[in-house]
Amino acid sequence: MFATAVWRSLLITATLLAGFQSIAAQEDPNGQYVVIASATLNGETREISAPIEPSVLRLFFNVQTQGEIKWEIISPLGKPAQLNGGNVSSSEANGKRSVAIWDPRPGLWKVRLTGTGFYSLNVISQSEIYACCMNVVGRQLQPLEKVQAARGSRLQANVYVSGANLELVNFMLVNEQNEIIGPLRFRQGDFSNPTNFFVLIEVPAQPCRVMVRGREQSGASFQRIYPQLIVPTVTASATPEAASPTTTPVGVAVAEAPERMTEGDYRIIRAQIVSYTDELLLTESGNPVGMRLRYTVRFPVDGYYAPLPNLYPERIGNGYTGALSMRLIRSTVAPQPEGITQPQQVLYAGRTIYKRDQPYEFTVDLVPNYVVYNEQQKKYCLQTRAFSQGDMRERFDREVKGEARLRYRFSISGTDYDGRQPTLTEKGYAPGVWFTSLLKEGAVECQ
Repeated sequence: MFATAVWRSLLITATLLAGFQSIAAQEDPNGQYVVIASATLNGETREISAPIEPSVLRLFFNVQTQGEIKWEIISPLGKPAQLNGGNVSSSEANGKRSVAIWDPRPGLWKVRLTGTGFYSLNVISQSEIYACCMNVVGRQLQPLEKVQAARGSRLQANVYVSGANLELVNFMLVNEQNEIIGPLRFRQGDFSNPTNFFVLIEVPAQPCRVMVRGREQSGASFQRIYPQLIVPTVTASATPEAASPTTTPVGVAVAEAPERMTEGDYRIIRAQIVSYTDELLLTESGNPVGMRLRYTVRFPVDGYYAPLPNLYPERIGNGYTGALSMRLIRSTVAPQPEGITQPQQVLYAGRTIYKRDQPYEFTVDLVPNYVVYNEQQKKYCLQTRAFSQGDMRERFDREVKGEARLRYRFSISGTDYDGRQPTLTEKGYAPGVWFTSLLKEGAVECQ
């Protein structure tokens, strides 16, 4: 009986793996995968978990099976999900069944599979949290390409995880069954952009993927899988038993020393905005042509930062041209960090090293997006040609010549004001006043 069962299992695996090779792979290069799993069942029950955060707008379950496998979706209430509601749709084609759930209940969802045969499962979310773009150093990869590397070698990869409310992240390796193999060492890329991370992958003896888990400010958990499958190989000069864990494949440079990295739960580092004020930006003649924003930043650790502001009107109507978003023309900081060669362009001069716990006061001058300033000639010019097509010119004129005062929303990259809380300028600004002043300054169409 046992021998027969084993033989039947091997026969099913050999027959189905070839047919499911493309099925088991992920299908959407832009998909936000919460789960990618495939395996053979031999009469047992398997549950695969998918933590879903409150910001998920739509949730997709895609399952394809061959053999005698039953599956059901378990909601965070611990009961089989009702798939006949108004927020649920399902379809079936080519042996694959897809279930889409709009506005799903946040919490721990599960897929329960029972029976004998082969299955392929993807769980995909549409959410504010976005994880993508795993790039292995020294290699150019297509989004769905497999990564082949010698077993025991080290790969360094750059990965991207964004979300204004992200508080904590943790990277690990998982196998094709979505089971955790072990933790990964990683570090935050730089502190001016808390969305980029470097991970160090020691290639195990089995195919694997990179998973990121974490927590939002609200305490809700999330999970994402980077779709590239890392496939171990054995070099001609090394057997699996002899492969060194520090071997680096040709063409893959490891720029990060492992001791500089961490593993486990990591709280994302963001600088703190201590205070800010805003006022009119005046020319030497006293004409208001834009906005001057001052903000004081305190950095939590020594490192590279570029706290660049982004401003746009508080209320943007249909057909907004973008002409009134603000363009940075000048920036200074006090005290001045070491090594600054362009004091008037500190935020344009690349990343700069700032010291922890030292308050730095930034002063940035901004003009509307349709305005260009020449620092050498001390002159302004207008870029209006881009707004002259169709009915855009009428909307452009209405926006830039408007007399109503607008307050501006703004964010500052790499800080706690980077989309994590609504932030408005203290004062309101009339775009028409800027436009009239620019004409007084002799501004004409840019050449």
